[in-house]
Amino acid sequence: MESYSPLLCREEVLSPSPKPSFPTHLEDRGEAVGHFGLAELPILVHPCHAIEEEVSSVLEKYLQSEHKYGAIGGYLERLHSSADLCNARFRGVQWILLAGLGLSLQYKTIFSAVNYLDRFLSASRRSHNWETWMIELISVACLSVASKFEEVCHPTFAEYLQIKDLRPEHKFDPGTIKQMELLVLKALEWKLNCVTSYSYVELLEAHLCPQLTARVTDLLIHTLCGMHHTLRIVHEHTAFVSSVLFKDLKTNDTASKFVEHNPSVVAVSVLRHAVKEIAHTAWNFLSFIEQLIPVECKEQMDICSKMVEKHISMKEG
Repeated sequence: MESYSPLLCREEVLSPSPKPSFPTHLEDRGEAVGHFGLAELPILVHPCHAIEEEVSSVLEKYLQSEHKYGAIGGYLERLHSSADLCNARFRGVQWILLAGLGLSLQYKTIFSAVNYLDRFLSASRRSHNWETWMIELISVACLSVASKFEEVCHPTFAEYLQIKDLRPEHKFDPGTIKQMELLVLKALEWKLNCVTSYSYVELLEAHLCPQLTARVTDLLIHTLCGMHHTLRIVHEHTAFVSSVLFKDLKTNDTASKFVEHNPSVVAVSVLRHAVKEIAHTAWNFLSFIEQLIPVECKEQMDICSKMVEKHISMKEG
């Protein structure tokens, strides 16, 4: 693997991006929670008063910046009106998730790659005729750019194309992928230091217990690609399951509904559910976080929270 990045970009770094301090496999993290009584979990590592100033200042920067890294106007309408575009996005996000997890990339890298994918698709203005090879190439390029920006040692092109049960139907040479990377970078205007829903988890990670952080991260991953479908993807890395999921693409619009909301709204909505699910002792902390969210986003937060509750109940039912 290469130890340097040819695509460095000078941007303000809002917070450090360390490796997750909890297990990288979702199955392992789930087992870890099972070894504890939920009521006994130490939800907060530090009390609220000790982190208020630190969290508030960075959170304010995130809230001011997140809209700069959103999809271009009209993208949501096109997702809802074009099954072809919605399916193309689903395939792209699914590939990024599986490849990112398979290569043990940071969650920040995976969420950034999905952000790049949405922004590129919105900038393309193309709603129909998304052929399989197109979305495969774009997905490889988005994850490659994200890993070069976020990872200390990023995967080579060969590693992306040789993941077991995830090899693209079409073979792309390094030159083609590099050209696609440049197209992605131009569409993004070289703005790579995006604010995603996971950015807020990363901000709070040092102050939450690993079990709560892991649960929130898992739920956020589900919001990227659809609550029910993503659970099966992450926990069953097989070509058979992937093929079943692809057959269900035309009925899957869960993920596009979460795209409607700001990253901060999605993050807090998921945190709400995780706190309710794991322990009520963190409600004071949650209230502190919610107070930092702009008043105009409160209605969005309530709507998004209901979506999370609905899809979690459907998944578990």
